Amino acid sequence: MLLLREWFVWGESDLFIYGVIMIVVSALLPFHRENNKDNYNFIATCLAIYAICEVVVTLGPPNWTLIILCLFAGGIALSIALGRIVRMVWAKFRE
Repeated sequence: MLLLREWFVWGESDLFIYGVIMIVVSALLPFHRENNKDNYNFIATCLAIYAICEVVVTLGPPNWTLIILCLFAGGIALSIALGRIVRMVWAKFRE
């Protein structure tokens, strides 16, 4: 949960604003209902990238370049996945 804390804890995170901006942008991107399978696959891929980056940051070797790269890649992937989930829920309730 190190990446989640680094991106989305108000007051403790320097990247909070960027994470929220990425969630909003990815929620506003076009959403095609007929391609729900593609949306689910995209969200699953983003969450898998986040999980891999979380494991690398938590259990990986003390290589600071790799940790910082995974910090940004995992945070961006999590933000995009959360934005797409928000968009799917919003589209479902808008019906």
